[in-house]
Amino acid sequence: MQTDIIQEDGPDILCWDLTPNGICTSKSTYKLCLQDIHANPRFAPSQVSLQVKNLLNEVWKQKMMIPRVKTFAWRLLRKALPTGLRAGRFSVHISQLCSRCGKPEDEMHLIFLCDFARAA
Repeated sequence: MQTDIIQEDGPDILCWDLTPNGICTSKSTYKLCLQDIHANPRFAPSQVSLQVKNLLNEVWKQKMMIPRVKTFAWRLLRKALPTGLRAGRFSVHISQLCSRCGKPEDEMHLIFLCDFARAA
């Protein structure tokens, strides 16, 4: 009820107030998320070891690495891949076992231990 009505015919535009040029960037969004975490520490992500942080920083710095590979590396290092063991905790319809060999599916099995992954 208190919003002023603008009497102009110009096009509507999206504007991100957190950057001088009004364009949303991953950097400004990251800063906003950090501010939110500091303001609400109970929503902070779990602690990450210094070794994993260093690996994540190296991955993030790689300008030639395609975003899909960066995202996969981040999810692998943060233990956020949708493996059978992880996804199976949230739904009884998702098997916790590897569909290729029937063993429990975690990150190590999915990438290194499964005979199918090793052959591929």
